[in-house]
Amino acid sequence: MAIDNFYREIFFINLDLELYSKEDLTLLHDELKDRVFILHNGFIKVEGEKYYLLSLESNLDYDYLNSSDAIDKLTLNLCELITKLSPESRQLWDNCYQKIFNYGYESGVKPFPFSNQLFADTIKKIASLDGSVKITIYPMKD
Repeated sequence: MAIDNFYREIFFINLDLELYSKEDLTLLHDELKDRVFILHNGFIKVEGEKYYLLSLESNLDYDYLNSSDAIDKLTLNLCELITKLSPESRQLWDNCYQKIFNYGYESGVKPFPFSNQLFADTIKKIASLDGSVKITIYPMKD
């Protein structure tokens, strides 16, 4: 471990919402694009199969990231956007075979212990949208 990393803090980076479908999600993209940051919108190949991936992040003020309930606020923001979709976009959402709320963290050595919390009502919201939760931890960089 490099000496600079000895004091490196663990921190929450962001929440990505990753939607995988066999259908083109452009209509869903177009409806959300002014209210989120779009990370990817288009077809991809996974193990020779062609899928559509729409990946996005909340565009909430990133001051939220410094609050203890940041992941909960960001999750609820994205859930609210989904519940307010037009019927056509909601049908695209419902047809996605994966709806992943992916929480990204940078690893480090402190604080010890490090934790974030999703509240029960938020977990119920994710489940009501047929979403799943994924945790991604990025290693410290030298």
